[in-house]
Amino acid sequence: FFFQAEDGIRDVERSRGLGDVYKRQIKIFIEKSTLDEEIKNLEEKLKKKEKESKANDEILKSQISDLQKRNEELSINKKQDSATNDEGLAKKLEDQQVDSKQKVTTIQEQKAEIEKLKEKNEELKTQIQQY
Repeated sequence: FFFQAEDGIRDVERSRGLGDVYKRQIKIFIEKSTLDEEIKNLEEKLKKKEKESKANDEILKSQISDLQKRNEELSINKKQDSATNDEGLAKKLEDQQVDSKQKVTTIQEQKAEIEKLKEKNEELKTQIQQY
């Protein structure tokens, strides 16, 4: 290649040689391999978290159903039982509801973590596409 200088004299561009090209290709290949491995690991983590989340959802649904049944039982028993018995059952139900709320919070946190992993995965895919 020739470049036109201001004074009209042409200068020859010096070749950097094929070694530089190969070095860049190797570097890009290594970076892509590393990113591919990281994506694979993130996808595995994501699948694991999704399975955990689904399992936790099922457990939570079951517990909510149980709590609703217990709540109905408490409502019936409340009419029949004495005031002291009502207090004990109400306290037990309240404790179970607090426990369920904590589990819901944990599941929501796991879902947020899954979303972060998905975003990271997309970022890595974008980086790979840029290479």
